[in-house]
Amino acid sequence: MSRPEKKIDWERVDKLLMAGCMGSEIAPHFDMHVDTFYNKVAAKYNMGFTEYCSLKRSHGDSLLREKQFEKALEKDNTMLIWLGKVRLNQKEDQTIIVTKEYKESVDAVVSQLNAAQEAKKQEQN
Repeated sequence: MSRPEKKIDWERVDKLLMAGCMGSEIAPHFDMHVDTFYNKVAAKYNMGFTEYCSLKRSHGDSLLREKQFEKALEKDNTMLIWLGKVRLNQKEDQTIIVTKEYKESVDAVVSQLNAAQEAKKQEQN
């Protein structure tokens, strides 16, 4: 006598795939070996697990992007800034303004270092 066939909740599988779970993480939900799970996916959908997983994960990604976009449009400033940086390649201005006083201080330090190196060379000679 063979074992009874294990039931798979395909809606749950789809949600887990959309959330980014891997097949090796999903198979234990249905108390089955990952290879058995992959074979069940292939039999049900007439495609390999990798292709099916890719379709579902892409769908999940698009839903996340849609929700992020909605949050940004609802004036969630954090989401607006994040999407601007990631999607629109925006960045904060990182221009460094050098004041006259700062330049004079750096020049003085460089002069002191040069003088110290020159003195050390003369000592060695």
